[in-house]
Amino acid sequence: MKTKDSESCSKYLQRVKRRKYPALVSLFVPNLDNPYFGGLTEKITRRFNRDNVHVSISGMLNKNIEIVKMFSPSATIMVCQMDTDFINQVAVEDNIIGINCAFPEGIVFPNIEIDFRSSYLKIAARAISMGRSKFAFLTHMPEESQDDKFSHVREVLEKNGLHPVGPKDRRSFSDIKSFVSFSSSRKKNVDIAFCEDDPTAVKLLAELAMNGLKVPEDIIVVGCDNTIPVSRLWTVDIDLEEIAEVTFQLYRELISHHIITGKTIIMTKPVFRNG
Repeated sequence: MKTKDSESCSKYLQRVKRRKYPALVSLFVPNLDNPYFGGLTEKITRRFNRDNVHVSISGMLNKNIEIVKMFSPSATIMVCQMDTDFINQVAVEDNIIGINCAFPEGIVFPNIEIDFRSSYLKIAARAISMGRSKFAFLTHMPEESQDDKFSHVREVLEKNGLHPVGPKDRRSFSDIKSFVSFSSSRKKNVDIAFCEDDPTAVKLLAELAMNGLKVPEDIIVVGCDNTIPVSRLWTVDIDLEEIAEVTFQLYRELISHHIITGKTIIMTKPVFRNG
């Protein structure tokens, strides 16, 4: 009796045999305007090019599927893809390597996961040791997508009997203006802000300065990705070179007809800047 996994493995081997362009991979990246995604794209492209593998880059779902169907690349690399329907569509045609993706059940391809937990635990612990207790979160992401990062901070708060501050109907602020308005309404309304990424954090730094709030004296600002090295900005560093190298090694395993499943963990590290 065939299981779902055995059927998936069989389909995978069939795809490997019919590749038309073994020296071509497609790379789906959701937001190339973001420095993290742009930097990761550059690192992956350079690593694959070094071994004469061409990378076709796309930021649109339909375009990526079109590339897969037209050129049959030897693999598709997906970055931060949560759309399970899209993943399933590509999996029918191509081999997949995920980077922080939400693979649905039955997908037997490798997924690289970025571990934010240890970094956020250390950042939260240091902030509390400095007497900070009014934690807030700033992100445009929907609430169901925030746990990858911010759940670890909330875990530390709960252990210390603290509660995050923020709007009544959400667990986080969705825009900078509402955050600054809340922070400026009373002194020390917020004393540490966790932002979705470095670009958001840098914009917040500017808005806080224009409203007379000092960083880090009044508010510690925490970004993520370490793509914009600004003084006084705490952040989480992600090793893009390591991700690119691991992605390439997984790719080599895939095209060697090896079945690779499960997760590969990439650790992050906290960055503290106070001046």
